[in-house]
Amino acid sequence: MTTQTFTENIYGTSQLKSSFEAYKLALKLCVTAPDEVKKNKALEIAEMLEKQVSETGIEQARNEVEKELTDD
Repeated sequence: MTTQTFTENIYGTSQLKSSFEAYKLALKLCVTAPDEVKKNKALEIAEMLEKQVSETGIEQARNEVEKELTDD
C-alpha cells in the first residue's frame, strides 16, 4: 500500500505527502482505534510504512505521536 492509497482510504483524498506523515498517522490510529479490527489494520499499515522511514524518523514519529496524544 502506498502513502497515497493509505491517506485516500483514511481521508478520501491523498492529503499526506510523505511516508513519515503517514507513519505518524498509522501510529496514532493504532492507539486511538475504536476496536480491535481497526487497531490491527492500523498496526499492519504502520509496520509496512516503517520500512520506508529512517531509524531517526521512526523515533521522531513515535515521540511526536506520544506528545500529541498526551497533550490532548
